[in-house]
Amino acid sequence: VRSFIKCVLGVGSEEDGLFGKVSGYYGCVEAQGRGTLHCHMLVWLEDSLNPTEIQQLIQEGSDPAFGERLISFLDDAITNHLPEDLREKDGESFEYPLLEEDNVEGKKDFCDLISQCQLHYHSPTCYKYHKGSGPKECRFGLGEGRELRENTSFDLESGEIFLRQLHSRINNFNTVVMQCLRNNMDIKYVGSGPTAKAVIYYITDYITKSPLNAQIAFTAIQAALKSLEAVAAERREEFDERNAWGKKLLQKCAFALIAKQELSAQQVASLLMDYGESYTSHSFKQMFWTKSAAVLKRHLEGVDPNLGIVNNSGPNSDEQDDRVNANHVVVSVEHGEFVQFVQQGVDYEHRPTALSNMCLWDYVRCTEK
Repeated sequence: VRSFIKCVLGVGSEEDGLFGKVSGYYGCVEAQGRGTLHCHMLVWLEDSLNPTEIQQLIQEGSDPAFGERLISFLDDAITNHLPEDLREKDGESFEYPLLEEDNVEGKKDFCDLISQCQLHYHSPTCYKYHKGSGPKECRFGLGEGRELRENTSFDLESGEIFLRQLHSRINNFNTVVMQCLRNNMDIKYVGSGPTAKAVIYYITDYITKSPLNAQIAFTAIQAALKSLEAVAAERREEFDERNAWGKKLLQKCAFALIAKQELSAQQVASLLMDYGESYTSHSFKQMFWTKSAAVLKRHLEGVDPNLGIVNNSGPNSDEQDDRVNANHVVVSVEHGEFVQFVQQGVDYEHRPTALSNMCLWDYVRCTEK
């Protein structure tokens, strides 16, 4: 992945990459059900227009050459047809980058690669959401119902871009990336509002996807409950305090879920080799939202943040043990050095006067302790 970022995308080089000058990228690694790893990556191009600006330029028609340049760029970057699909089209031929014109064997190998990796064949998983009534449609949108198009075009009313599509069962690919990586891929241009929303949802869904199947999670929770009930029956006095049962239950469930989690050999090898679970061009600050929200809640409920006690008696009085005393400094040892425990909410509450107009997120993002 790092070689792809450096050599194909051209990150860190003075020269443009395959798609132009890259201003940022973010990729997350995911394991499939059979354990194989693959990466979902978003790439931002320098000086590129956002979907709204592209839509305005296309609909206003103030720069007719812009549409032609964009179509040329998209047809060059994204391919969704077999090489032989262009044989009968007048004046057109399939481009084989990185191959000499007389390299017949190389061209044949590339055609076989496309057929093996990018040509979709229907399987039971294509129809796993089919309810049993009505026509069967592939959930990937590939097959007989897919609309074919001779040329890339724009919808002037919506501003949406429709790529050329000469084959109904070919996944989008880039010819250079296919030759470099030699595995199946999918590539999409985020150039319209609906597409941007769909990609954001898709990437967010993958990042937040639970690595555990639902049945495994429920089985683990059931086992934790039975174990906890057996312990409680023997030592009932230890479970008389309020919240003790809930805390023990959460702890048991967490341990059970961790014990039931499955890791493939590829995931283990990747973690041991320190390949990483994500690749990004930018660094990000981590915000401990739960602790910060607890400070805000205490402030709203009339809690003195300096002492960690309630100013008035009430139902919250038995939660004092969960509050952090702002005057108590917690340190840990990392690599032989003392490191102060970070309490972002408390730090923000006691920020300098010069930063009084700064919101919590900006404080976390822009300051160092």
